[in-house]
Amino acid sequence: MRYRLSSRQDPGQAMAEAGGVAPGEPVIPPEEVALAISEQYERHYRSWLDEEIPALDGLTPRQAAGSEALRPRLVEMLKDLENHYQQVLSEGQPEFDPSWMWSELGVSDHPEAAGS
Repeated sequence: MRYRLSSRQDPGQAMAEAGGVAPGEPVIPPEEVALAISEQYERHYRSWLDEEIPALDGLTPRQAAGSEALRPRLVEMLKDLENHYQQVLSEGQPEFDPSWMWSELGVSDHPEAAGS
């Protein structure tokens, strides 16, 4: 006998339907939650620039920016981040604006760069 998943529910959605917070849990103002999420995104993406990325052949985004062969892949990754940002922003969820990465990585001259 095997268990089969009959439905799936996001934990946040389950909490909201249950009244927002678990019994005994402190209520955190939405502004504080949004700020904490934004700060976490900031830390993540700042460190991401110097992490070895398998999709970039094990190079960091900073290193890939200087490679003619890998620069197109990096640009695609940045475009994906931008698209995700726009989608989540339109849904009213906290998100991190990645547009600064183009200039940080020295690819702001690319035709598909943010603001181009």
